[in-house]
Amino acid sequence: MNACHRTLHYAALGDSLTVGIGTILFQPNFVDWYVRFSEKALCAPIVWSNFAHSGATIKEVVERLNHFPIRKAVERAEIITMTAGGNDLIHAAFDFFKTGNEKAIEHDLIESQANCHELVECIYNIKKEAKQPYIIRTINLYNPFPEYEIVDRWVRMFNAHVESCFSTLPNSKIADAYSLFKGHEHEWLKGVHPNEAGYFQMAKAIHRLGYIPLIH
Repeated sequence: MNACHRTLHYAALGDSLTVGIGTILFQPNFVDWYVRFSEKALCAPIVWSNFAHSGATIKEVVERLNHFPIRKAVERAEIITMTAGGNDLIHAAFDFFKTGNEKAIEHDLIESQANCHELVECIYNIKKEAKQPYIIRTINLYNPFPEYEIVDRWVRMFNAHVESCFSTLPNSKIADAYSLFKGHEHEWLKGVHPNEAGYFQMAKAIHRLGYIPLIH
């Protein structure tokens, strides 16, 4: 059974990656591409809402989920995507660049991991009474500073924690942006954000995770 012709609802949560910072005006971003792929795969129209905020940290994504309209949209959604952690990484990296103190970046990692737990718990509590099937899709962090080994180590440790956290959520899968972007930074990044090609690759990676149980 699939969702053919039944209107589906999609809530996009997160930071500047979900906003689409880095694309040229009127060019499709990550959410635009993912909606296109999903409508074709599911043979269904999708009504989507983008609740992302540029510059949001994981903690701020959690705080936005406490806003009633956003919480209700997530509760209703059959499709949920999340991007979070990139701004935590950038703040940690800049702290390190300014001070050279590795302890600072380690402290930021511990704090980000705790906030990740809080985000997962919040999503779980919103969806635990869901009557309709749904999917949750997250994309882990790529490294916008590949020349710095300590930043790369932070990203890999954070991604391992994300994998551990989000694996506890029902119907949740994670796309691997770290491996996807590694070696392609000059092609797919514009500063610290993806360009149009980078967002296309992100959406394609999440699309490849499939749509079970919405379709099978």
